[in-house]
Amino acid sequence: MSAPTVAREGSAEADLRGRLAALPACLREIAVLVAADAGAAAAVPAAASVLVTGIGGSEAPARMLAELWRGSGVAASFVPLSAFVSTAPTTTTTAGDRRDCTLVVFSQGLSPNARLALARAGEFREALLFTSVKDDPALARFAALGGRVVVLPPSSERGTLVRVLGPCAAMLAAALHTGAAAASDVEALVAAITRAPARVPDVPLRARVAFVTAAGYGELCHAMKNTWLEALCAPEPPSWDVLQIAHGPFQQFFDDEILLIALERDGAERALWERLATMLVPSRHSLVRLSSSLPRALAPIDHLVQVLELVCRALRHAPRDLGAWAGSGLDAPLYGLGSEEEA
Repeated sequence: MSAPTVAREGSAEADLRGRLAALPACLREIAVLVAADAGAAAAVPAAASVLVTGIGGSEAPARMLAELWRGSGVAASFVPLSAFVSTAPTTTTTAGDRRDCTLVVFSQGLSPNARLALARAGEFREALLFTSVKDDPALARFAALGGRVVVLPPSSERGTLVRVLGPCAAMLAAALHTGAAAASDVEALVAAITRAPARVPDVPLRARVAFVTAAGYGELCHAMKNTWLEALCAPEPPSWDVLQIAHGPFQQFFDDEILLIALERDGAERALWERLATMLVPSRHSLVRLSSSLPRALAPIDHLVQVLELVCRALRHAPRDLGAWAGSGLDAPLYGLGSEEEA
């Protein structure tokens, strides 16, 4: 068991741990909100297909919603926001007719790029936005086009590029909205994430990292890669299916140091992780197995919090200012696309 962690006041680690401490209340609030809003809970879209989009920290819940809906038989697809720049995308299911398609947008802070999709809400049979923004002219225009807004906590999570509360809240909303999880499951989730620091073993932190999953679980785990990239200003780690490692990755990283982070679900693939461990060279390869016994729709949040524990330890070893990043302010040609100034 890891020793209790005490972060230096004012450090990046302390900031992340402060947000993690606020996460249980945020998740409980989501459960109450969804339970009170019948239209936002377990509703299979009336349209023939669904397009889901989001970017940055909102891409993970968007991908998760699409995957969970596919698992229940809904024809759902994730599309990047760049698909909305010149026209709204279509699917093979709609055969070019967006009037039988539902649009779902995730955008915690209502980013300029997300507004590209919101402006096309009227082209779809129905449109839904998950956001933390309560008051913005774009929301009124979206509503006028027939869109419906679901406001999620937290009300604000500014100050750093990396977000903690918003992605977790939106991932839970995705699980509840699709009916893949129930509000009654949230206390088990809270209990799991509260114990996360003690559940994450000590492991040598390497410069090179990759996530490993099994049985399609990687489709729900995009948040881990994006969080690692933004919090540590590191290259985005690849995400490999455990069997895929033997088909190229193992040969490529064999001579290098690497940390493999296995996102394990209740030991269901235990034999696979044990086989993987026998292939590794302990002097340069490390394997940490982060386990979750929660249902498939909630385990990604548990795993994300465990990954954030590793991130906090990495920030203690190599501190950095999460409020400043290279290229800040120079990304407007892409980041600002969709803003009022671009219109």
